[in-house]
Amino acid sequence: MACLSLAGRFNSRGATVPWRALSYRIMVDPEKCIGCGACVRACAYGVLEVIDDVAYAVRPSGCRGCGDCVKACEQGAMEIIQASGRKT
Repeated sequence: MACLSLAGRFNSRGATVPWRALSYRIMVDPEKCIGCGACVRACAYGVLEVIDDVAYAVRPSGCRGCGDCVKACEQGAMEIIQASGRKT
């Protein structure tokens, strides 16, 4: 299933949580990243850009946590971390 088709995620109690309630952080290891741009091409939300041969989350609020960028990274330089709680 493509991440674009997901309407929400489930919390620890099994209830659907709307996308806006979730926050994700994309962590890039600059020692592993070779700046190939595979993650940028894989991200349907335009979150990533390669700057000076390293990928950066330039629009982090657009991240939906689908993991397409992580799967595309052959160097294993990316990780997605879900931040806790809802924004108030």
